[in-house]
Amino acid sequence: MATWEAGLPGIDALFLEWRWPVPGRNTTPCGTPGHTCDLHRQDELIARYTMRRQVPTIVWDKDLQLAPGSPLRSLPNVTVCEAALAPSPGAVSLLFPVADDDLDQADPAGLAEMPRALPLVYIGNQYDRDEAF
Repeated sequence: MATWEAGLPGIDALFLEWRWPVPGRNTTPCGTPGHTCDLHRQDELIARYTMRRQVPTIVWDKDLQLAPGSPLRSLPNVTVCEAALAPSPGAVSLLFPVADDDLDQADPAGLAEMPRALPLVYIGNQYDRDEAF
């Protein structure tokens, strides 16, 4: 069962998948049908951890939506990663971390039973995957 942290716990690093305004989805008021709070939550996390506390932050801009002139790109505690073989100036390459072949051959039940020192964490969205969650 998933545990969702609604508060703002103490953290050592912030890793987020970059979210951007999507009209009708995350630009509408909270509670509006079809609304998701991913953009609001991202803004809250960046304000608290990245800006105020200067927590080391990795921004994974998989869709290349972070503006080239974004102030985040110049902060010393921020690393911008792009899913690109030739990332834009100032960014580093971070390709999708698991090859499809590896996923196809994985045994989910066996992997879930393996001991791990850290809790399992999902970073990303659940657009169009509500039932899977």
